[in-house]
Amino acid sequence: MKKLFPLLGLITLLLIVGVACQAPVDRAPDLDVSDISTAPFAVHFLDVGNADAAVVTCAGQTLLIDGGNTGDSSLLVAYLKKLNIDRLDYVVCTHAHEDHAGGLAGPLNVYKAGKVFATDITYDSVPYQSFLKAVARQGL
Repeated sequence: MKKLFPLLGLITLLLIVGVACQAPVDRAPDLDVSDISTAPFAVHFLDVGNADAAVVTCAGQTLLIDGGNTGDSSLLVAYLKKLNIDRLDYVVCTHAHEDHAGGLAGPLNVYKAGKVFATDITYDSVPYQSFLKAVARQGL
C-alpha cells in the first residue's frame, strides 16, 4: 500500500501536466482595434512613470482616476484636450500620495467636475492639499 501512493501521485502529476500542455480548443476572435475613437467605452492608461492616471470614457461621460505626480498635470490636461473632453463627470483620487493625487489639481483647475470621490483620511502634503483646494474651488 505504501508503494501505491507514490505511483498514484506520479500518475496524477502526469495527467495534470498532460492536460495543462494541451492546446486550447477555442480561440478568442481577433478584434480590430484600429479605430477605437468611436467605441462607446474606452479606458486610457496614461504613461506617468511610476505613478497612476487613467481616463475612462463611456456614453459621453468622463471619469478621471488619479492624476500621477504634480509634474503630470499639464500632460493630463493636454491628453484630455486631445480626447476633446470638455467636462470631468467623475474624478477619483484613490489615495492621497503624490503619485496618485499630485497631478489632479491641474485638470480640476481647467475642467468643471461633476463629482469627486476621495478618501476621508487626511494627508498633509502640498500635492494633496492642492487637490483639495481645487475641489473646494469647484464647490464640491
